[in-house]
Amino acid sequence: MTRAYINMYKGFLKYEEIAVDYFSDSDAECRILTHFMVGDVKEKVVKAFKTDYKNPYRQSYIWLKGELLEIAGMIGSMNSYEGLIKKQKIVQKKKEEDQSELGNLYSNKTSIKNFFQSKQVKEN
Repeated sequence: MTRAYINMYKGFLKYEEIAVDYFSDSDAECRILTHFMVGDVKEKVVKAFKTDYKNPYRQSYIWLKGELLEIAGMIGSMNSYEGLIKKQKIVQKKKEEDQSELGNLYSNKTSIKNFFQSKQVKEN
């Protein structure tokens, strides 16, 4: 990307050389980019683009990508939390069933024979 900007600047320099020379009768005082008092602007521009230039679109892209990843992480954590709550309810229900069955065993409502029967036989 910086190469494109440098090439564009080089095009401006060539244009200035051709157009200003033609329209100002080769008067060097009318030049802007290649004026002798300005110094070596070409070298300054190349140095600035190679060291200091940061593409604003790339910076925006990186920022937006980070925001999207944060949102995806939050959605993932919420889904995991919902799954955890569902599993916790299942385990809590199982625990209550086991507690009630254990209470029946202690109160002599269930015999050893009934304890080893399957749930289908118990329901019928």
